[in-house]
Amino acid sequence: MNEPPRSIHVWRQSITVAMSRNLYEEGMNPLEPKVDRRYETDGITGSQFLSYEFGLACLYKIFGFHESLHRWWSMLFYLFIAAGMYAFIFELTKNKLASFAGAWLISFSPELFYHGINALPDILALTTMIWALVYLLRWNQSKSTGSLLYFFILITISGLTKVQFLGAGVWALILFIQNWKKNNLVTTQKIIWIAGGFISLGTILSWYLYASYLTQKSGLLDVGLVLNIEKNPAKMIKIISQNISSDFPELLIGFGSFALFVFGIYVFIKEKYKPTYLFVFISWLLVIIAYHFLVLAQMGVHQYYMLSYLPLLFTIATFGFIRLHKQFKLIAYVLLLSAPIFACIRIIPARWSKGNEGILNTFYQPQQRAYVSSLFNPNARIISGPDVSGCINFYFTHTKGFSYNFKNELFDTMYDGQLRIENYISRGATQLLITDKEDKLDPRLLPYIDKVIFENEELLIADLKRHN
Repeated sequence: MNEPPRSIHVWRQSITVAMSRNLYEEGMNPLEPKVDRRYETDGITGSQFLSYEFGLACLYKIFGFHESLHRWWSMLFYLFIAAGMYAFIFELTKNKLASFAGAWLISFSPELFYHGINALPDILALTTMIWALVYLLRWNQSKSTGSLLYFFILITISGLTKVQFLGAGVWALILFIQNWKKNNLVTTQKIIWIAGGFISLGTILSWYLYASYLTQKSGLLDVGLVLNIEKNPAKMIKIISQNISSDFPELLIGFGSFALFVFGIYVFIKEKYKPTYLFVFISWLLVIIAYHFLVLAQMGVHQYYMLSYLPLLFTIATFGFIRLHKQFKLIAYVLLLSAPIFACIRIIPARWSKGNEGILNTFYQPQQRAYVSSLFNPNARIISGPDVSGCINFYFTHTKGFSYNFKNELFDTMYDGQLRIENYISRGATQLLITDKEDKLDPRLLPYIDKVIFENEELLIADLKRHN
């Protein structure tokens, strides 16, 4: 729990914690998302709403900055996800065994098992989405105004935190239409529904329009808020094939739960369990598929984008478990108990074992990390690279400034005719961090370096000369 951001998707973890740290250090205003690759600006740019980051920054205010806090913060939501899945399945089935199975299975989704202690806004979004559905089902049974208000609050937070989680709102739309047609709604409830829907969607839309404005104003593109449709047919086929053959059974569900999921499909289609909800589940699935294709280019490497699918997938797997349990209890329990085994086998060696940190050893070792950070002037704007993430080097050195992506880019000619390194120096860069062996040995650097402050086999830190 004391590990810094590391392993697969370390860039997403780093930028999340960095934005939380910036709130903590530069002002607790969630309307001003700030990134570290800010060049000469104040770093404010468009982002998803900082609900996860703001909560983490509050913890920093209470306890001070510690690497472990983001892991405990995510762990809290991980536990609420399990509790929410229990409550959700119970509202569907009134069956405690099914509820336990649903909570158990989703907890050992390999992807969630990994990210359950990582700095990822999706963890909060998934939590609020599941609990929104819980209160929606409670409203459907009791018509309680309180449950309906809780639903709108939670689904709004979920959509603000990560917009794809708003897809579960298809439940609300369908149940609202069904209840309206059956005359199950009094006038007050109709008003609350319509007003709540407009306020919720309006709040989410307003935020993302505001975020788009901030991005255009700053020109900082670190947090992607655009659709990313893959247009190359060959790449489309490759990504979809990977999602179906590997990501879906191996990372999202896990091989043990996959068998229960397949059996759950049989339960829904052949036995038509809960016909009232069958149309809802199909509609929800179609929304998921539509979203998947709208951001398909991301789905080849960003499997955590699919965390919003988990409640649907594991509800189906739960129904598969209950149906199998009726006739083959031993097989059902073996598959249930295999879920954590497959999650551990898939995640621990590949993502948590030594050698899979995904960052420089200098950054991984806490004493070295602290020492390297101390070498930079607190208010300096540095040049950092090569770092295609634009955030990892900045986060681990606790710096801000300019970045380049690939080897040798420092000497590319920019729009103003200057070399990149000259352009950055003219815009205020005073120190240099290079994390590539070839780049730090490049003789073309010598005219720009005033003094080498630190160098080891992984990185070089230097003061830069001022150039007119």
